[in-house]
Amino acid sequence: MGIIYKATNEISGKCYIGRTNKLLIGPNSRSERHIVEANNGSNSIFHKALLKYGFENCDWIILKTCQSWEEAGIMETFMIMVHHSHRSTGGYNLTWGNDGGDTISWNPSREKII
Repeated sequence: MGIIYKATNEISGKCYIGRTNKLLIGPNSRSERHIVEANNGSNSIFHKALLKYGFENCDWIILKTCQSWEEAGIMETFMIMVHHSHRSTGGYNLTWGNDGGDTISWNPSREKII
């Protein structure tokens, strides 16, 4: 099973689409894990935005529950396109999804948080 979620920055209006097989909100949830990653020095533009604007200014919602992890991967890519959450279209996603993330090839000197 997989969950597709959307995290929207209520100040900038930018969003991030992700997939998880964990709870979205609560102890040991995916949203909590994003905060831990941000506090541990992640170079992700989404994580930097969480630190800049505050976790409390991010709205987390479930977009879709999928029957398999593979279906969730396809749906993640679709939702990134629909919600314009890729960095090239004004969002926080570094990739087009279905890959588990790719921060290694991302060069933070080319990005700025608005």
